Amino acid sequence: RYAPNAGILHFGTHAKLEDSDPLLSFLALTPEPEKDQDGYLYAYELYNQPLNAQLAVLTACETGLGTYRQGEGVLSLAHAFRYAGCPSVVYSLWSIDDQQSNWLMDRFYELLWEGLPVSEALRQAKLRYLEAHPDQLAAPFFWGGIVLTGDNLTVEKAGFWASWSWWIFGCLPVLLIVFYLLNRRIR
Repeated sequence: RYAPNAGILHFGTHAKLEDSDPLLSFLALTPEPEKDQDGYLYAYELYNQPLNAQLAVLTACETGLGTYRQGEGVLSLAHAFRYAGCPSVVYSLWSIDDQQSNWLMDRFYELLWEGLPVSEALRQAKLRYLEAHPDQLAAPFFWGGIVLTGDNLTVEKAGFWASWSWWIFGCLPVLLIVFYLLNRRIR
């Protein structure tokens, strides 16, 4: 419901690649779906969504894998998000370690918030990961599978007017009515 107007979409959940029919690849959104829904977000559903997010982040496993189709590229969940309108998608190429990818994503978002472009935020997050995780956890398996496709943009933060305008313009008529009634009562 909120996805079409979100600035960043992040899915850190389970994903299932259906190589024989890429449109049936999905993100699992809930372990206990409602009666009329299965709890999955399928690739074919994404192709029909008008997503206006600047960035989609898919830290579910194998969200960048799929079948290669001539003229289309790799039909993956990442591809579906791009097709739906997300100009930049960060996704995984293999089964990733949850704990390590969470650490990496925390740094990534800190760097995005500081104003770095997406590719530089991901690069710096990986470098910080390597500094903080020597030895076995420094193997590329833990950090190398998270990549970017699409535009190297700087994510715009919601400014004052974007976040407060509906409060201001929603309350303004109420304040004017209250002012009018108080002014009328005083006379």
